[in-house]
Amino acid sequence: MLRAGKLARKMHGPDAHATRGTMSIEIKMPQLSVEATEGLVVAWHAQVGQAVEAGQILVEVETDKVILELEAARAGVLAVQAAEVAQYVRSEGLLAVLAEPGEDIERVQRHYTGRTGGQVHAESPLDLLCPLGDEYGEVVHAIPLRGTRGLIAARMTRSIRDFPQYQVTMDCAAEAIQELRKGLRRSQETRGISLNAIVLKCVAKALKQHPIVNSTIVNGTIYQLAKANIACAVALPEGVTSPVIRDVGNKTAAAVSLELETYIGLARSHKLKPEHLHGGTFTVSSLGSFGIRDFVAIVVPPQVAILSVGSVTSEPVVRDEKVVVGKIMALTLSCDHRAVDGAMAAEFLKTLHDIIENPASALE
Repeated sequence: MLRAGKLARKMHGPDAHATRGTMSIEIKMPQLSVEATEGLVVAWHAQVGQAVEAGQILVEVETDKVILELEAARAGVLAVQAAEVAQYVRSEGLLAVLAEPGEDIERVQRHYTGRTGGQVHAESPLDLLCPLGDEYGEVVHAIPLRGTRGLIAARMTRSIRDFPQYQVTMDCAAEAIQELRKGLRRSQETRGISLNAIVLKCVAKALKQHPIVNSTIVNGTIYQLAKANIACAVALPEGVTSPVIRDVGNKTAAAVSLELETYIGLARSHKLKPEHLHGGTFTVSSLGSFGIRDFVAIVVPPQVAILSVGSVTSEPVVRDEKVVVGKIMALTLSCDHRAVDGAMAAEFLKTLHDIIENPASALE
């Protein structure tokens, strides 16, 4: 799970509780996206009755593929814990109440007696009892569709169900991009540049020529974006996350490679922040390291397209009327037909094909 930076939420009006002319503060489960309908309490860093300082971390919660540290907006005393560790709480549900110094804690607690804050339930062995019949045999492991897996399930189901999608595929000769990478690695300044970073630079150049592919659909309107903010899918044990490299077209390949490496490290150490995951205009997913030649990815709304990049394979090809062994990279573009028609997708993929076969042009 990814770990985000600190987040403080101060509630006013109907979400606050007044006691003897003072104002207590409710800490609620954040909702970072439409699909994130609940969050998991990971750890408490303060106990009921404990005095806390402004900025002190009160609780860690998991929501929208990140772990958030919720902190005290001001000094006070933790009066109520409305949820326990390992308990799911609905988005905007009550987590805790912070009383002002000197406030009647028991009175605050009586006010909140019986309020569960929209708790869903904690995971327990009983939740994982198999409903399947004996003919299925022994269950090795049961994984609830909650948290990250639940979020992935909700987003991908919504994408496939609600948006018309199709795919186009094209093979590229990969000798030039491999040779370019080898040449860059001979220099001390560019030796760390990855093949994926060069592909991202090629994609950014193609998106500039076909801005309709670099679009989002929000509230029935297609917005074409000037900058290529490319989300890069990263596989983790608990699910896929996609940190965003912003304005790829205006960064050097070395800068893109370093940023990509940094984000992969942050993802694997659970230290990505919410801002690292939002604002993507296009997504690239690669399974090349797994030896997958080609595959189909699902569009991530509100984006309108996602590119699947396969491994570089050795295959027989015809060049100059001769059959030779060539290096091939398969590209598959999945599109939302509401914004990108088939001819548009074909034109984009042909442009990308030509750039990958002449990749030095993307680094200029």
